[in-house]
Amino acid sequence: MGNWTKRLRDCSIHLDNAIWKADSVMRWSVDTRNIIEKQSDIPIYSKLEVKLAFGYRSKEDIYLKIQKDDLVFLGIEGLRNWAKKHLDQYSYKDSAIWIGRSWKEPKLENMDLVSAMQYVYARLYECCIDLNHRIDEKNNFTIKTPDEVLSEFNITHTYQYIELTNFKSISFKTKTYKKEINFSRENFLEERLYRGGKLSIELKNEFSRLFSQFNTVLTKQELLDIHSDLNLLNFRCNGSILQYVAFFDENFKCMKYIPHMLPVQLAKYIFWRNIGVFVSVLKPKYIIFSDEYYIRDRPQAMQYWRNTKIQGEYLSTRLLSKVEDDKFELLEIRYSIESGKLQEPIEKEISSLLLDINANNEAFMYVPILKEL
Repeated sequence: MGNWTKRLRDCSIHLDNAIWKADSVMRWSVDTRNIIEKQSDIPIYSKLEVKLAFGYRSKEDIYLKIQKDDLVFLGIEGLRNWAKKHLDQYSYKDSAIWIGRSWKEPKLENMDLVSAMQYVYARLYECCIDLNHRIDEKNNFTIKTPDEVLSEFNITHTYQYIELTNFKSISFKTKTYKKEINFSRENFLEERLYRGGKLSIELKNEFSRLFSQFNTVLTKQELLDIHSDLNLLNFRCNGSILQYVAFFDENFKCMKYIPHMLPVQLAKYIFWRNIGVFVSVLKPKYIIFSDEYYIRDRPQAMQYWRNTKIQGEYLSTRLLSKVEDDKFELLEIRYSIESGKLQEPIEKEISSLLLDINANNEAFMYVPILKEL
């Protein structure tokens, strides 16, 4: 036992020096491992919840408080009537019933067990990557990435959103993209169409210039500039933009890439909530948002916001990063567009906005991300 006691003491010393020493989830993982070794089990339990989900902020959801036996016989009409008590006619269109089952451990107050294990894996993966880089600069590493682990068991698949208007289930699937892909620049430039025709020499050179810069990014402004230029170039080619969210680490390497098409407001609420789940586990340093959006008039009293007048449409690329606790910076480059074309004269608008944890009550869709970043 003497040697074992010394090993535990040495581990304790290393934990005190770890970069995540103040991380409550990592501390929990160490303590839980010791408990399992000594007692072979931890007191976990499952929990079934039903709530009314509306908006981007899950903390504002309304929980259904009902006995388990009564829940079985509540039925669709019962759920609808319950929802109508809390929503006006416009909110009802953009809301859903959230039904989910989670596994809990009493010492984990704000996280389910599966997310906690994925979070721990992600932090240990970062340590292994760093150690491997110090030992072998070639980075010959075959262990699964946190993104692959997330995709194998995605916590967002353990619950469902049910539309109130038709009671159909809404779900999102995300694909894991390999870090290294067989990308042929020459084939891309030959096959990329320009509004039905071929790329000009000028556009080919511009694409080539951007591709050559992806591995030389040194600042977050450079990261934003490259993605903005690429979005602008693609828009010039076919009058549309590929909407996506991309996570990057402190070395500006892409951790996760999520393209999306969100046809209705409810889908947007659910999508951004799920992005918050990914952020809580992967902990990216920078997040790029590629989007196309409208600027509208403020809605009048009792006016549905989608019925307001559109003032302008923009092609936007944004970069979000954390400045300090509960303080964030949102950089944006945008271009005004009209009828699928860039508005003449083409003007590049640049802005920088400091956000608090509530996104200054402006960028509501980022609230699920900010609290996890």
